[in-house]
Amino acid sequence: MKEAFSFFICFLLVFSIRVQAQAEPLKVKSSARYFETQFKFEDKNSKESNPPGWNLFDGFPDSPNVDQRFLNRNSNSLVTAGINYEKNLGSFSINLDFDLVKRNPKDKDLLYLGKNSFISQNISEFTFGVGRKQFLFRDSPFVGYSDGGEGLFLERELLKKWKFQFFLFDYYQGYRILEKEYLSPELLSGTERPKYEGQRRRHSFGFTYEDKLKVSLGISYLEFGSFGKQTKELEGNRTRYGADGDSSINGNVGLKFHHKGFYSQLELLVSKGIDRSWNQTSTTPGSFLIEGEAISLGAGYKSDFVSFGFAGFLSDREERTANNKIIKLGYVNTGTHLGSTYFLSQYLRLFPSSHYSENGYERNSTILYGSPQSSFAEVYIGLQIYDIYLKLTSAIFVPYRKNGESDGKISIQRRDYERFNFAEISFDFVYQIEQNRIGFLVSYLSSPVELNLYGTMFQVYGSVLF
Repeated sequence: MKEAFSFFICFLLVFSIRVQAQAEPLKVKSSARYFETQFKFEDKNSKESNPPGWNLFDGFPDSPNVDQRFLNRNSNSLVTAGINYEKNLGSFSINLDFDLVKRNPKDKDLLYLGKNSFISQNISEFTFGVGRKQFLFRDSPFVGYSDGGEGLFLERELLKKWKFQFFLFDYYQGYRILEKEYLSPELLSGTERPKYEGQRRRHSFGFTYEDKLKVSLGISYLEFGSFGKQTKELEGNRTRYGADGDSSINGNVGLKFHHKGFYSQLELLVSKGIDRSWNQTSTTPGSFLIEGEAISLGAGYKSDFVSFGFAGFLSDREERTANNKIIKLGYVNTGTHLGSTYFLSQYLRLFPSSHYSENGYERNSTILYGSPQSSFAEVYIGLQIYDIYLKLTSAIFVPYRKNGESDGKISIQRRDYERFNFAEISFDFVYQIEQNRIGFLVSYLSSPVELNLYGTMFQVYGSVLF
């Protein structure tokens, strides 16, 4: 269903281009990337290296070339080809962006839409569109984060400072984009995880006001239906209606102040689940255990030559009684991973809170595909020297403790967190002429002695647009 929906959007976009006699030529883009990764576990037999409630081995592909010192070693390459096209024809606009990914000759091609890939029409000061579009009202301090809709949207600009956006229908898929997934376990191993189909309608509304102070506010209603392995349904409702209407509401309020290149930023996030897993004629719909808040904050500076920034994410904890009974599960995020380092956000896909992914609601404590309530921070510095761009990024991921009584609130006390953490540092070198570039990247993942997990990564990549 997901692939069919994406191909349908691409078909509409390409067809709209063909019917325009004045259309410009398409821009064709291609890229290749080679990478080597090593994920090392120095002492697999140490009891201290297995934190309570955490699984270190689930999901790592087996390989006959991996000895006991490694969880995984991999060298691989990806080749992509795609199209980028933007054209304004009076009140009609076209924005086409997608990539086809080839892993090896035996695997099928994968289609990834870009962050924005849509057609739109202006009617009476309103813009109606179909396709994929980023949310205008999400403005995260994390430069690597994106969220948006795939479906039908409506926008309007008022007085040049106010912008409204309303997604009438959005087929939620976790907002998967290639630049966040080319090192994911599915692409590395060539085997995809089981996908949980079913309803996943999302309806979103938000606005922004932008001056020296930018204000953004948004709210999304996501209907799970039978979407996700954690969802429980009545068989009769699934057969008759396709789902019974389990849903979640996510909200965000953002503030950003910028002046002469400097900026400071704050985003407040909330989520609440609504449970309709029983027939509404016989019992009153209740509330999911899902309920929580999170805070993102950041600051930095940007110019043509230098940029640097800091971003931090604080999620609330699970609320638990003294005997470890869970009362509330905490905040659940949508969209891509917050981070831009490669082990945490792509290779391991460790989310710093529970998450609505393409597989539905995910909450687990594993090294691969993990999504525990956590704190997460990232800092970067970038330098532009003529045609050369250098970037150094560092990130740290610290989960909350899994056992013991908890009030479910956001905490900055060290005693409320696990003894272990993950820290990653990466260095990126890029040589770019116009829109063509070549680069290499090295990254290193470390953890304390409680885990003894270490990773090294090397990448060489290039892209051409013609």
